[in-house]
Amino acid sequence: MNNIDQVVTKVKPKLIIISKPKVVTVAQVLPDFTHVFTAELLATAYDGSRKLLEQITEAVAANAATQAAFETGSPTASYATKKQKAFASDWWTHLTELVVGGPQGDDKALHKALDFTVKQTFDAVFHKMLTGKDLPESKDGFGHNAMQALRKATGHGDAAIFLYRLRYWWPRAKIVIDGRKWIAKTHSQWAEELGMEERSFRTAYNHLLNLSLIEARKKPFNGQTMNHVRPTEVTEKLFARLEKAPTD
Repeated sequence: MNNIDQVVTKVKPKLIIISKPKVVTVAQVLPDFTHVFTAELLATAYDGSRKLLEQITEAVAANAATQAAFETGSPTASYATKKQKAFASDWWTHLTELVVGGPQGDDKALHKALDFTVKQTFDAVFHKMLTGKDLPESKDGFGHNAMQALRKATGHGDAAIFLYRLRYWWPRAKIVIDGRKWIAKTHSQWAEELGMEERSFRTAYNHLLNLSLIEARKKPFNGQTMNHVRPTEVTEKLFARLEKAPTD
């Protein structure tokens, strides 16, 4: 051993800590809407993807549409459209301005996709309220809404709702006069069934008469003179086209 003291130095290995990125959930990103999300969605990691934003939008829109539907005793097509557009605008503003990690305001493709999600959701909710049935899905996965076709045919929201309900009753019509089927209901009965004011129903009814989409006559029924109505040939063809659509 030489005179130089040997010094043995124990060098401790450097401890390298690799921290995992903190997972931010949907519940944390959107705490004001946790009451409308499922437990699964609440726990989902928020990644800002289009798929996730569509899921979130559908849940929030369904809640908003349900509230809007129950705020009125007369859920007309024009009312539904007004509420849907207002919600879509407010929701996009919320996502782009208030949500950390939310979409960019100039992302037009995403904006259009979320607007479509809102529209489909509102259509489904109001369809269920009017008919008591879920809006069916077509083979391509999108809801086929006959109401849209009837709105185009009539150019009038309440008239479209009346035709939509007439389309439901027509295969069930049992009154036959002069070899043709009819449906007997008073204006007040139709209005109550459709959730409209009678004045609104009369406007829709006269609109359809002027367009020659329905025909009407007064005939005895159950001991009283009552209004009878039936779709015209043009409307029957429209109904037939709707039946051939993907599903409804």
